[in-house]
Amino acid sequence: RVETVAIPMERTVTSGDRKRITICVSSQVGCAMGCSFCYTGQMGFQRNLTASQIVEQVLSVRRELPISEGHPQATNIVFMGMGEPFHNLGNVIQAIRIFTTEHPNTRHFSPGKITVSTVGMIPEIKRFYRETQAKLAVSLHATTDELRSQLMPINKRYNL
Repeated sequence: RVETVAIPMERTVTSGDRKRITICVSSQVGCAMGCSFCYTGQMGFQRNLTASQIVEQVLSVRRELPISEGHPQATNIVFMGMGEPFHNLGNVIQAIRIFTTEHPNTRHFSPGKITVSTVGMIPEIKRFYRETQAKLAVSLHATTDELRSQLMPINKRYNL
């Protein structure tokens, strides 16, 4: 089972209320990171999703949204669902390329409207910045290395 969430957002801007949908996608089934606070991490790693499976999550949410004036549309994508995106970076980058490429009869996303969250795998962060223009979010979850190591085993390798 893959987790995908449509998150309705509403904010007031100078021209009035603006509604939008952020789609939270998964990059894996399960996760190998073993973070103590995360249910997906407690499941353990099962498999990586392909780029097409990642893209299909967004397409399936879009199919469910009404396409009429006044209804919010999907404007942002966040990779904050199941899995560590940088453990499946090749497929994540391919999905980002698909999301940001203009196709006939479908709306693409600006790279600035896509955010990928990671526990902080440094070599993969460097590759991510070389190959995409999407945004990066690093999950810190603590202000000290001691506490972060207790919560997130990856901190023993890539600490604060």
